Amino acid sequence: IGEDTRIIPAEVKVAGTTIKLYSPTDCIRDRLASFIHFKASECLDQAVLVARKHPFDRTKIRAWCSSEGNPQAFLDFERKLQATLGSEDNAK
Repeated sequence: IGEDTRIIPAEVKVAGTTIKLYSPTDCIRDRLASFIHFKASECLDQAVLVARKHPFDRTKIRAWCSSEGNPQAFLDFERKLQATLGSEDNAK
């Protein structure tokens, strides 16, 4: 995800088959990577959709955006998320 190559996928068993997938935090980072590097605004929307439904690590995402050279992407994400959540807070 961006410059971070140390991703450890989560594993979920479905009908006897193990499926590997991103954690919600890594999924958000993946979507923000497309927002940062390809200016894909729909990917910012997708990151917000994940954040609305699943607990995620806000601190890790903030630090990752900075390490990608775009701390503004975190602020855009945060602003859009807060606009959709109101007083709810799903992040740690």
